Amino acid sequence: MKIDSVPRNQFGDASRQAICSQLGISRSSCQSNSEINKLFEELDIKLGKHPRGNKVVTKRDSEQREVDSATLGEIERLQNKNEELSGRLARLSYLENTGWELLP
Repeated sequence: MKIDSVPRNQFGDASRQAICSQLGISRSSCQSNSEINKLFEELDIKLGKHPRGNKVVTKRDSEQREVDSATLGEIERLQNKNEELSGRLARLSYLENTGWELLP
């Protein structure tokens, strides 16, 4: 699991409740088990070194991602078309410069 995908609480620390739920252990085990508690403390330290990756996703964020995805798709399509046309232009330019005529 990437550090950016770790569930966080409102303070930016690891969300013990969410993580315990995903792992199928009780939250009280985290508080009473010193090893688990130590692991969470180490995770909190690592999370403090990384920008907050877990934010509330709104409907607008989802819509923006769809627009961004569509825009990236359009950019890729245009880049491919540009490469194709550049190649055609280079061939025509070569033929013109070498005196070849193109028949209709």
